[in-house]
Amino acid sequence: VELELGSDFVPMGVGPEAEVRGSIRLVRSLVSPGPSEGEILAVPSGPKELSSTLGKVRTALDSSGAAGALVAVDADEEMFGRLARFFGGERTDIGQPDSLTTPVTLVRRGALPEALSGSLESGIAVPPGWTAELRSTARIEVHRAMNTVGWIRGSDPEVEDQYVVFTAHMDHVGVGPAVDGDSIYNGADDDASGVATILEVAEAFATADAPPRR
Repeated sequence: VELELGSDFVPMGVGPEAEVRGSIRLVRSLVSPGPSEGEILAVPSGPKELSSTLGKVRTALDSSGAAGALVAVDADEEMFGRLARFFGGERTDIGQPDSLTTPVTLVRRGALPEALSGSLESGIAVPPGWTAELRSTARIEVHRAMNTVGWIRGSDPEVEDQYVVFTAHMDHVGVGPAVDGDSIYNGADDDASGVATILEVAEAFATADAPPRR
């Protein structure tokens, strides 16, 4: 069974290159998946819990020794298309992506053969003999970003070692491959506005008549 890229499946950009093949095993609990050396984990998920599922899948892969994972999303073609465009496009991640070489693939559950789709829906073990081949490539660009930290010392000796933290992030791509002819990734509210707010808060504290207790 060959699935169609974009409409039926999309590989996650977890590393520069990965290719594995193994028998498919349904995973009922990502908390304790059990040893799965060389197997492909099949993990059901709904669209709303997909982000948390992917985080648990990464942990499960690290602990089980599995060769890869199929995250079967219960979504119609339109919804899955949106997910595929989001996860299949250019992304900014924090860490060392070139060290994550275990492939993870999102697949539309309705695109799977009935025997597999039924197992994922019912939670019954996948019939023996089913295997999957996962292959993914990604272009990785590594950039180093700087953090800026400022602080005001507390004025109360009893609590001067305590801190109140205000924080915002700016992780925007800016300009990238064009989508429908538009290459500007509009991100004034993700999160330039938050950074501007933090600067205003810092100025207000720094120019106050008295420094804060903490």
